[in-house]
Amino acid sequence: MTPLDDLLSAAGRVDEITTGQWQRGRAALDPAIAIAASAIPVAAQPSRAAQPSRPSRPTRYGLRRKFALAGTAVAACAAVGAVALVLDAGGPAVDAQAATLLRNAGTAAGKQQGGWPNAPYWDVTSVYQRDGKTYHREIWISHHGDSVLRDGGAPGGGVLPLGAGLFPAGGTALTWDELYALPTDPAQLTATLNADIKGAGPNPQSELFTIVGDLLRESPAPPALRRALYDVAAGIPGVHLTGKVTDMLGRKGTGVTRDGETLVIDPADGRLLADTEDGWTSAYVHQGPASSAPAASPQEGKS
Repeated sequence: MTPLDDLLSAAGRVDEITTGQWQRGRAALDPAIAIAASAIPVAAQPSRAAQPSRPSRPTRYGLRRKFALAGTAVAACAAVGAVALVLDAGGPAVDAQAATLLRNAGTAAGKQQGGWPNAPYWDVTSVYQRDGKTYHREIWISHHGDSVLRDGGAPGGGVLPLGAGLFPAGGTALTWDELYALPTDPAQLTATLNADIKGAGPNPQSELFTIVGDLLRESPAPPALRRALYDVAAGIPGVHLTGKVTDMLGRKGTGVTRDGETLVIDPADGRLLADTEDGWTSAYVHQGPASSAPAASPQEGKS
């Protein structure tokens, strides 16, 4: 038996977990994931061309693309994956109201100015709530070289080194240039992203919805790609409209949700204002290109 078999045997029967439990479990591993991955040379960081079977779930401490886990983190992550692959049963229908909202938001997003194929960094500022506390977060995702993160909720504080800038797409991580090579035809983009899932997430449709959110919240996706991402989301069964939402910064938006993950969108311009998952609430203050990033704190990422 493998160590994972021993772990699962000792755990006994485990009920199917919810998407929120899946997300909280993987989020709990994020500090160890970020610290371990920060020691990997940029050249060794995998992308679409050479990808391990499963990256970690969305992280509040760093990019979801962190693949190097050490010691018990490996076993814990594998155990979560082993018990959390729950397939959709019954085939939920596409919500017409949600689809209309998403397509309208996509049209608005596609009309915005932008396109940053050569920017040195993508800078995202946000605030999030966890366990009743509010934290500030800023991430500088690098086009070439190392990304860095300043997160008030991360252990140790300071500026955390994250390694190469890659963008999560299910079981695949995309480089900046690969992100810009994604098709902007919704049908082709859906097929590409579905192929990139590779077993990630609680089920393929939920993971596709998560990918859309990931690429809207912390990536330099150009307007045409953002429009296509909204169109992809509009075609995902089980996504439904939750109505008007006021985010933690007091901004008005409209929510769409699937499996406990809610995206709060401004339909007027297609911005992702906020998102919520079980136990987490985030609001996105700023996204844009940057010419530089702060230096990482020397003590961060060291073991």
